[in-house]
Amino acid sequence: MANTTLQIRHSTVQGNTPPSLANGEIAINSRDGILFYATPSGVVTSFSTGPTGLDTEIQFNDAGSVGASEKLTFNKTTGQLTVSGNVRANLFSDDGIDIYDFSNRAFTTANAAFAQANNAATVTPVVFEITSNGTVSTYDIGFNPIIKEAVMVTIAGIVQPVSSYSVDASANTITFSENPQNDELVRVASFYSNASVTYFESLTNITQNNSITAAFLRANNSLDANNGGTISGNTVITKDLTVGGNLSVLGNTFSVNAGSIVSNDSLFILGTGNYVSDVVDIGFAGHYNDGTNAHTGFIRDFANKEWYLFKGYVPEITGNNNIVLDDPSFQVDTLNANLRSNNIILNGSNLNSYIVSSYNHANSGFIQTNAAFNISNSAAIAANTPSHVANSAAIYANGAFAKANAASIRSLNFIIDGGGSVITTGSKGNVMIDFSGTIDGWAILGDASGSITVDVSKSTYATFPTFTASSGTSPSLSSQQKNQRIGINWTGFTTVSANDIIRFAVSGTPATVTTVTVALRITTTS
Repeated sequence: MANTTLQIRHSTVQGNTPPSLANGEIAINSRDGILFYATPSGVVTSFSTGPTGLDTEIQFNDAGSVGASEKLTFNKTTGQLTVSGNVRANLFSDDGIDIYDFSNRAFTTANAAFAQANNAATVTPVVFEITSNGTVSTYDIGFNPIIKEAVMVTIAGIVQPVSSYSVDASANTITFSENPQNDELVRVASFYSNASVTYFESLTNITQNNSITAAFLRANNSLDANNGGTISGNTVITKDLTVGGNLSVLGNTFSVNAGSIVSNDSLFILGTGNYVSDVVDIGFAGHYNDGTNAHTGFIRDFANKEWYLFKGYVPEITGNNNIVLDDPSFQVDTLNANLRSNNIILNGSNLNSYIVSSYNHANSGFIQTNAAFNISNSAAIAANTPSHVANSAAIYANGAFAKANAASIRSLNFIIDGGGSVITTGSKGNVMIDFSGTIDGWAILGDASGSITVDVSKSTYATFPTFTASSGTSPSLSSQQKNQRIGINWTGFTTVSANDIIRFAVSGTPATVTTVTVALRITTTS
């Protein structure tokens, strides 16, 4: 009998699976080494003990069968293990901990230790230890923990994940999410130096240290202390930051939440790089509220190329940095300043030309009017000449009459100004008079109701600076703003002559008054 080859349904294509099998029928994938059969319900099932999945995929127990995934591969040529996803490990306790947590904590610890090591070869670690009574979750550790990633915490010799506690740098405390059990030893160690790392080795086993060392190396490769690197996530710096080089900030918004901004530069440059176009406003604006949230500022409008001091602008200023001048809320603000300009533009017209024209017209009119006056005056002189002789007699007669009525009343006024402050005591000045007469009254006026006394004294030109004081009621205010007296009877002097010098001096205790006017009533004799 000739040899007969018995074949069953088969495939040599990697990953091929029969779409269906009859009950009792079998099939084989000779490429993958997998044998298939059908369950009583018709489901195609493999019962191979060989590998599954694609090349380089690591095998694992998948619900009782050998499974594989493209997210977990091993390249035997390069020795590279690739995991597409998060890696969690039960290194020190039954709780799974992200390797990233250890990497980040190791980097923070190592970076702080590096800074300390630059200043000292050996630094004694800072360690807090206490035996828990099972009822306390917050402990005063006696030193500043800075951030929770900068300390290593163990309970009963087991390193605790960062998520299981929080720290308060201002209060020097650590708080656990769950109370440590009774009689468990709680240790909190700071990591500022190599000495701290040495102490940490005494708290944990060599496997733990090797894991943290590997995590540190990975973190250190991400940010090199000497050559720099890139931080791709959000970063918060809680202390001072000093930048020795230039600081470049990219993005749409640069926010500063500080009480003041101080710069050694005397000139701020706005719109840097705006040379290629002129399509945005330039200037500055600020927020305020007078019942409504609004903006005020000083800007150069890109459209008409003119500067505006504005207020009341309600819309929020967006990324295009343009103020809409036609917005109903836009108002031109008031500027208090001394201005100097060759041109004054009002409603589109240059007032300078109108002012010059008006001046020229007025000057021309004056010249013409003055010429007409001169002509008219000449005619009047010619016409009045005959009457001059007659008028001379009248002038002489009137002179005699004036002599007879020479006595008249005049006022000598003197102002004392305190420069905005209450007037002080002492001499305030002298006045020389050019007529003779008798002082028979006075008046005093203040800028406000108050009190002040002004003494009056006299000297002749020959005896100056020796003065004779008046004795009697001096010009004064007593909780008053004005006062006067007519018919005084001073002793010492009341009469004055031409070239006499009158001195005014403040005495007593002035109050409230900052400016005062003293008027002496003098009946003249010449």
